[in-house]
Amino acid sequence: MTQATTVKRVFRYNGSDMPDPNPNASVHEVKDILATSGMAELQNASVHGPSYEEGKEIYTLKVSTGHKG
Repeated sequence: MTQATTVKRVFRYNGSDMPDPNPNASVHEVKDILATSGMAELQNASVHGPSYEEGKEIYTLKVSTGHKG
């Protein structure tokens, strides 16, 4: 019998890895959770991934910086 393994999701922003605050939430819901947990700059971030490293599912959050005018 084969046993299913759960892959841990990790959210990467500015070179820092953050654990998944809610494994049952969608990737975009997690981004919103992180944005309301003191990282307001993630409100308009885009999500890239997943990529896989060392048995982990990595999602990279990128904030586009621009200027008006």
